[in-house]
Amino acid sequence: MSPQSHDRPLIRVMDPHDDDAFKAWYAAMHAGATAGREAPKVVTYEAVSASLRTPAARKQRMAYGAFVDGSIVGTAMLDLPLKDNRHLAEVDINVPPAHRGRGYGTALFGHVHAVAAGERRTAFLAEVNVPAGLDLDQWPGSRFALRHGFASVS
Repeated sequence: MSPQSHDRPLIRVMDPHDDDAFKAWYAAMHAGATAGREAPKVVTYEAVSASLRTPAARKQRMAYGAFVDGSIVGTAMLDLPLKDNRHLAEVDINVPPAHRGRGYGTALFGHVHAVAAGERRTAFLAEVNVPAGLDLDQWPGSRFALRHGFASVS
């Protein structure tokens, strides 16, 4: 696929029962989550697919993919607590390095933000793992989060 700087991706919910499509989603999520990190800890394919295939009583979990020309260019996971903290939405967005800087993560965030807002969620949580020795402005994930209104808290 050639670089595309202005293509708006198609965002769609992922079916964890569609093994081929979900494996491609997981590969993109894993590539984005592990890039540039030493010894990253990322949820396994088996764990994330099981969590999406079996609805939980305490939270609703949804996976989304961003597609351009049929290829996955980014991923998002949205968790909505169902019992307590019903004002919260937990967001995890990953874009593989080859697709960064083209607005795909922003499109994913806009989509999950709209879904969560439709469920009356008013606060968003995300976790960014910044490698040791780097400042927030030196890491793509933290720059993205700060640009989208997240604040750094310890």
